[in-house]
Amino acid sequence: MTKKLPLRRAVRSFRRFSRSFGAAGIPMAFKFLPLELEMGGPGTAALTLPGSRSPIYLRKGTTDKDVFFQVFLIREYDFSGIPQFDRLKAVYDHMLAHGETPLIVDGGANIGLSCLWFARLFPEARIYALEPDEGNYAMLCANTRDYPNIVPLRAALWDRGDAKVLIANQKDPASCYRVMETGGAGGGFAACTVPEIMRRAGAARILLAKIDIEGGEDALFRSNTAWLDKTEALAVELHDWMLPGLASSRNFLVALANHPFEVVWHHGTMFCVKLPEQRPAQKSSRAIS
Repeated sequence: MTKKLPLRRAVRSFRRFSRSFGAAGIPMAFKFLPLELEMGGPGTAALTLPGSRSPIYLRKGTTDKDVFFQVFLIREYDFSGIPQFDRLKAVYDHMLAHGETPLIVDGGANIGLSCLWFARLFPEARIYALEPDEGNYAMLCANTRDYPNIVPLRAALWDRGDAKVLIANQKDPASCYRVMETGGAGGGFAACTVPEIMRRAGAARILLAKIDIEGGEDALFRSNTAWLDKTEALAVELHDWMLPGLASSRNFLVALANHPFEVVWHHGTMFCVKLPEQRPAQKSSRAIS
């Protein structure tokens, strides 16, 4: 039974790649196979998506392969098949037509694969990608270096810009790192707020904020949430399942309830798209500018 397992995993990978990318997926599957079967020592594998300008680098012996699977094979962030996406796409087109650069905030960017997905979906958007871990951040920079519209930041998305944070679970898989405040004990690295990113980008509003910060949504939404007035859509992963008893989603749900979003679930991600007839962008821009 154990001897058949690698073969089954190999067949499964080839099927998934061919289903997602057609004939172009076959050579990609060959390169992905050592990651799937955990063959060889340390190092990286390079996969080039059809139509892409540069390869994607994945580290062996890490959860990078799982992140690639979620983003490009399951297509976790592909919500183009729901009616609410058409509304968001119309907002994107309207912004471009009026000389406005759409802003996407990627909180918990990991190695940059979600950024690449959104860059393909909204190619004229400016994407600010935040990742606190040093190793993940290095891969984020490597995977996005040929995309001038993606701005990597080594920081944690938080509700207070003066907070210092550190990785709380460094021994866990690289896709599951959580951050916590240092509590004035010294050390740590910078946190960054959504309004600060808007100021850096010179943006009056946010097209999309993707938030997958491993329970950090508890801190992000406990205060300083007026930016939701100026946000057209959210893509959020909640983590009550991972942190039972902490109610880490509560602050987000309370904040969300005060804004006119429609909610659609897709592959574990909660997509929230603002209703057009209740969108308060112009009014709120004066309130918090």
